[in-house]
Amino acid sequence: MQKVLQFHSMAGTFYVIKYEHNSFTIQFDQELLDQFHYDSMVDAVESFVNESGFFIYHPELGYPLDLFDLGVPDDISGWESLY
Repeated sequence: MQKVLQFHSMAGTFYVIKYEHNSFTIQFDQELLDQFHYDSMVDAVESFVNESGFFIYHPELGYPLDLFDLGVPDDISGWESLY
């Protein structure tokens, strides 16, 4: 697995992770959100933000966080490339 994109928010850092089989998923801080699998980085970012219902459960806080309030963009141009 390789981190290819990141986005820093007030609650933590989101990453797009590339698997060996050229599929992508999302990681939030140290938690791999492997229920989300995509064929490209673009699909990973756009679909994750839209399919998640704009909320993500924060494991340490114990309640959902609003991705819109955190400013998580649904376009890869708003994410930082790590390669």
